[in-house]
Amino acid sequence: MSTLLPSSVMQGMSPNLASFLGNMQAQFMSLQQCTNELESLAATNARLTAQLVNAEKLIADLRSQLASQSNCQIITNASTSSAPTTPKEPGIETSTWTTTAAAAHNSVVVPTALSVHKTPRPPSVRRVAASARMFAIPTGPKGYQYVYIPRSCRLTHREVRNSLKTLGVDTGHILDINFLAKDVVGILVHNQYAEKFQTTLTTVAIEILDAFDPLDPKNIADPKYKSLSDSELEEVAAELHSDRCLKALKYLCPHVAVPVGHFFCDQGWISKEDIPVHSVSGPGAGLWNANGLQPRAIYDVLQHCHSLHMLFITETWLLPPSHLPTSWSQIHLYGSPVAGNYRGSMGVSVLISPSCPYSVPQIPMSSNYALAIKIGSLRIVCLYVPPSMSTHDALAVLSSIPLTNDTIICGDFNSRLGSLTSDYATNTRGLALCQWLEERALTVISSIIDLFITNMSLTNATLNIHTGLSLNSDHRLLSLSFTYAINPTSHAPPPSRKTWNLSRLQEPDVLKLYAHTFVTNSTNLKSTLQSTFEHPPSSRLPIDALTDEFNSLIYNSLSSSIGNRPPRPSLEK
Repeated sequence: MSTLLPSSVMQGMSPNLASFLGNMQAQFMSLQQCTNELESLAATNARLTAQLVNAEKLIADLRSQLASQSNCQIITNASTSSAPTTPKEPGIETSTWTTTAAAAHNSVVVPTALSVHKTPRPPSVRRVAASARMFAIPTGPKGYQYVYIPRSCRLTHREVRNSLKTLGVDTGHILDINFLAKDVVGILVHNQYAEKFQTTLTTVAIEILDAFDPLDPKNIADPKYKSLSDSELEEVAAELHSDRCLKALKYLCPHVAVPVGHFFCDQGWISKEDIPVHSVSGPGAGLWNANGLQPRAIYDVLQHCHSLHMLFITETWLLPPSHLPTSWSQIHLYGSPVAGNYRGSMGVSVLISPSCPYSVPQIPMSSNYALAIKIGSLRIVCLYVPPSMSTHDALAVLSSIPLTNDTIICGDFNSRLGSLTSDYATNTRGLALCQWLEERALTVISSIIDLFITNMSLTNATLNIHTGLSLNSDHRLLSLSFTYAINPTSHAPPPSRKTWNLSRLQEPDVLKLYAHTFVTNSTNLKSTLQSTFEHPPSSRLPIDALTDEFNSLIYNSLSSSIGNRPPRPSLEK
């Protein structure tokens, strides 16, 4: 190692000067090392820049070649099959599957008009008749009716349909099967088919119960209603039959559900507000784990979602106040920051298509892992449960989701459910989740890890797994389509916001007045809660109603003690 001065000269210097020159020497060597590293980085940068230019040129050439290939005439399978083939030696190369898989992996499939299509099957007589009815003037009786027949044992809907088909009934005309009493079955048909249907039944000695009344309290066989009076039993019978009718409407096609709903309303079985008006049909909801969503990539993703009403995305890794560059409405459950990285972890988002004709408000959730929305009476909850979370905590997150009627839970649960999802593997969380699902009688519509879970019977449900899309994620895009009746929502303006001058509560007299008012007004609620705690009911508590009552007590007490403050004037010009 060289020195700034000869050692003989250094020895003749004072200690302070020698120390100073030594420090200068160390700094000089450090700067020399940094200079060498910068020169090396500059050379590497120049080399990589040249490689990038070459790669971009190669990509442009390949794109032009691919574009030219799409305009070329492609030889059909018939001509290629006549070409001579070279015999293969015995071994794996002689496998037809190996050859096909390799060809599919290494070739680019180009759409062509010369593709050979299968010969379509001729339409059935029933389909031809149904198509012809669309262009015919309606004739004959209109409306619907229930045909009531006896039963001698407990039956399922499938058993009733199969038995009627055996007797010669065209089950395509059967709209609904209802078990209205212990020994009675109700069959809903159109009036134009009712006579033929009854004739078919009477031919095989099946009695038609013309005098049956579905609202008769005698139809109630549940022993828990034995203590009710006659008037109360009549109310229960009407309520039970109304529930049966509403359930039947959910299983009918949208164009049939509306007129059948009017028939139920005319009979006094349901109210006019219960008649379905709109329906969600086709591919409704998409689900995709982005494994880190790049804002610039959202355009490519949404190119495959034009038919969806909404798209749920898990593992977005988005941090506030991130906003995706798209015209789709978006609701975000932002992720958590990752130490030492300029990104987050977890995160759930929902994107709502501009073509979605329904109002999609967000529902507040107590869990930081779940995002919920509402369409009419349908609730969809999307969540991401990280693999690092314990099984106990994961089940606690799921249990915090209120399972109201018509609820769908979707997301990435990081659980393997084995045979329940046709998976070859299971894990601890998956086994616990299977038990959790069984206890709550929930249905799974799934791939392997990304799941749709529901407590409702989805009509015309179809789950598509888009395996052919490469979206820079190890998860596939899922789309769930189903038919669901949505009642019209009220377009009344939202209630005005209530405000109070809360700073007045710092005054002792005002605070004392507020506390006295609240205690006085909450006597009934307090006694209700105490009675519930001492004698827990068998059914679920009306939590929403109790919460609304509690909030009203607070609002009314504030208004009585400090008064309402008028809203601020609008600043819009």
